[in-house]
Amino acid sequence: MMTCTRAIGIFLAVVAAAGGAAAAVPDKATLVVQSPGWHIRGDWSSKKGEENPWTGSTLVLREDPIVQRNYAVAQAALGVDDGVFVEIGGERGINGSTSLMLEGVHGWKGVLIEADPDCYQELRQQRPWAVVVNAAACAEARTVRWAPESLSTLDGPESLGTRALSSAGIWEFMPVLHKRAFFPKYLVATEGGGIVDNAALVDAAFTKITCLSLSDILTYVHAPRVDYLIVDVEGAELEVLRSVDFQRTPVKLVSVEVMSLNTVSKERLDAIVDVMAANGFVAFVPEEVLLALQATEDRAVNIKHSDAYFLHQSLRPCESDVLDRVVAAAGGRVVTTCPQYKQQ
Repeated sequence: MMTCTRAIGIFLAVVAAAGGAAAAVPDKATLVVQSPGWHIRGDWSSKKGEENPWTGSTLVLREDPIVQRNYAVAQAALGVDDGVFVEIGGERGINGSTSLMLEGVHGWKGVLIEADPDCYQELRQQRPWAVVVNAAACAEARTVRWAPESLSTLDGPESLGTRALSSAGIWEFMPVLHKRAFFPKYLVATEGGGIVDNAALVDAAFTKITCLSLSDILTYVHAPRVDYLIVDVEGAELEVLRSVDFQRTPVKLVSVEVMSLNTVSKERLDAIVDVMAANGFVAFVPEEVLLALQATEDRAVNIKHSDAYFLHQSLRPCESDVLDRVVAAAGGRVVTTCPQYKQQ
C-alpha cells in the first residue's frame, strides 16, 4: 500500500530564490479528476446516504479537537443540513478531515484538492463520494514538479524539525535551505558561489503536476458555490487564498490552518487576515494562536495546529446573535476583527 505523508510548509515568498526556471502554463484539460456518480449527473444537492460509504460510520466521529471545533463553527455560522465543501490539502481524507464529518454525517457534497500524486490515489480510494482533483493552487497557471519523500535524503538538520515533517513538496515552492537539506543531489553550485537547480535531474526525477488558481479548478469541476472552504496546506495558505477570485467564486466560510508544527509568523498571519478582509471576510482567530506568536516575539514557533476562521459579510458575522454563536463554537476565547467586539 502506498504511503502518503504531510509535506513540509513552504513560504511562497522565497519562490524567486529557488533557482529554477518557470515551467510552461498548463492546459486545464490536463487536470486529473475523480467524478462520482452524483457529479457526473450534476447533482450538488445534499442527500444523506446516497452512494456514500461513510454514512453512519463511527469513524467519522473520531476526529481531533481542531476538526471538532471546525465542525462547531460551521454549524454555528452556516447550519449543517445542506452544503458544498472544498478542502485543499485533503491528504488521505480521513484523519483530521473536517469535510469527512460533513459528508458522512450530513450528506454534504464537495471537492478535495491534493497536489501529492500518491495522496491523490489514496483519496480516490478513501473518499469515493467526493470529487477529487490532483492539482496544486497557484495565483497564476503553470506546471510545477512534485518532489517525493522517497527521493530525499531524509536526514535534514534538526532545526527543520525533520522528525515531525515530511520532506516532500512542490519543488518550485521550496526554500533553498529545504532543498539543500533534503534534495542536495538535485542542486549544482554556480561559479559565483550560488546554488541553482540541476535542471536535467529535476525534470527527469520529479512528477509534473498542474497548478491553477482555485477559482479555475472549481470552474473546471462545475462547483456551483462554496459554503465552506477548508485550507490546510502547511504554509502555502497565502498562495491559495490569493488564487481565489471571490467575486467569481462566492464563499461563505473559510478555515485556514495558521498554526501547526510548521513555522508561522505574526506577519504571515496578518497578511492572511488582510487578504481576507479585502474580500469581505471577518476574522475569528483563536486566542492561543496570538498568545503563541506573542510569546516568541514574532519568531518562528512550533506548536499544535490551530485554524483561524473567516466569515463572509453576507453571513452578518458581527451581528450579536451570529457573533456570539461563532465565538462560543470557536472555544469562547477568540480575537475578531468585528469592531464592536473586545475579548474580555
